[in-house]
Amino acid sequence: VVFTDCRFTNELNALKDLGFITVKVDMAEDEVRRYLTSQGRDAIEIDRLLAHRSEREWQEYGFDHTVRSVMGDLKGLFAQIDGVVRANLL
Repeated sequence: VVFTDCRFTNELNALKDLGFITVKVDMAEDEVRRYLTSQGRDAIEIDRLLAHRSEREWQEYGFDHTVRSVMGDLKGLFAQIDGVVRANLL
């Protein structure tokens, strides 16, 4: 089972308590801003979105693994996820 989005530490803690492995997909904030701009969001809306509790609370959580996401590099992201899966589940 894979949960693709947890935004609050209580959600992450509940999954950890059930034995899940947590993986943070980390993308540089400037890339996030570029993506949101490409989706038609203006700078004020982007600032508001990124300042929201649901975008900040989980950032400092003690994840089991962190993978780096680079805009447009799905192959690289998949390779990192594959490494996490192989190291933990196979």
